[in-house]
Amino acid sequence: MGAVQVTELDEAHTLALQSTLFSFTVGFGSVTPKFMPKTLPKPVLTTVGPLDEGVAFGLLVAFVFVFVVGVEYIRTRRVKAEALSKEQYANAAVWGVMLTLAAGGYVVAPNVALRHDISILLTCGASFQMLAFGLLWVAPRRCNDVSLPRAPADFAVLMALALSMRVIVELKWSGYLPVDRTGDGVIQLFEFITMVMVFDGMRKLERVERGEIQRALLLACASVFLGQFCFGDLDVDTIADKAFAISIYCELLGWCCMCRYIFGRGREAVNGMVFPLTFVQAICRSYFWYTAIPETKVREPMHWMQKEFNWVLFFSHVLMGLVAFVMSTYTVREIKPALPQDLLTPEPFVV
Repeated sequence: MGAVQVTELDEAHTLALQSTLFSFTVGFGSVTPKFMPKTLPKPVLTTVGPLDEGVAFGLLVAFVFVFVVGVEYIRTRRVKAEALSKEQYANAAVWGVMLTLAAGGYVVAPNVALRHDISILLTCGASFQMLAFGLLWVAPRRCNDVSLPRAPADFAVLMALALSMRVIVELKWSGYLPVDRTGDGVIQLFEFITMVMVFDGMRKLERVERGEIQRALLLACASVFLGQFCFGDLDVDTIADKAFAISIYCELLGWCCMCRYIFGRGREAVNGMVFPLTFVQAICRSYFWYTAIPETKVREPMHWMQKEFNWVLFFSHVLMGLVAFVMSTYTVREIKPALPQDLLTPEPFVV
């Protein structure tokens, strides 16, 4: 009887020690797990066999993008010329959001009871941003004055700075990554592709106003200055934490520059469906950071600004969503998503 009691006590101490070590070492996302999982994350069952969460989500998002691009390409080849003068990427935006969220739910479903975690919303947000930037920088646009740039130079510079810093931080540190396996390379890949599109768009800018470059440098300096005082501690590295905070501030100010361009001369130059996607990605990220406010609270703040970083992080994404929403209401003229058969066969068959 005594041996049984000692054994049970040892097992309890072992489990407590493992749980403590796990909370400090294994939790590499923004929300640290509070329990020790008894099993490894379950793989996702597919037609080709079980797959890792990150691999499965990456493949599903790739399929979604191929499907959306394929349908849009076929539709533009078949639809009448006058129909192309309308907002032609509404279906790409709507289907991209719905199918990507469905893919995210399917991937995390096997491990919901294990983790109770929604950090895959960060990866979904990165995929929406990648689709939005594809429509912004790559997709054909309807614009009477093709000399107008797809985006202002100040927006491009700030977004390039934000994405570059974030990709570098996420490749080496893991404090602000999703807890699930999509943080092991998938979200970094999405943001890297987005960054490449931004740099390619900057390369194609033919006319850059001097005031835009000056504005971009001024706002970048303001972001760096703010990042020296208001930053987190999830990466347990001051430089990495400051770099992540600076990237968020640059991104927010970049969208403000885009808003200035939209309400100026760029309303017809920018693909309007970029902004609903941007709104959705900002809402996904802001909802996650709201649920993670207790975990993102700085444990030992040096001053009052750093103490409030968790709320600053949340409200920064909320402001991105609001700016995107305002730009959507100003640029999107109609949004009438349809089924694939309606798009691919715009004229009814006559027998």
